[in-house]
Amino acid sequence: MHPRAFAALADDVAAVFERHRVPMWLDDTRQALEAALWGVVHPDLAGTAADPYRALYGCHDDDEGE
Repeated sequence: MHPRAFAALADDVAAVFERHRVPMWLDDTRQALEAALWGVVHPDLAGTAADPYRALYGCHDDDEGE
């Protein structure tokens, strides 16, 4: 999915939450929403190096030390 299309999707979903009085104005909340949407749009890439939100889940590459 093109980054601009993804951003528009995230904006639309956030607007739906706001309409139903679920606050989405905190950066952490918005980032969690985007991470969840990214996992739905790209389930095959979730948790991989291609996942821009993988740090939220504590993921790391196998060759990285812990």
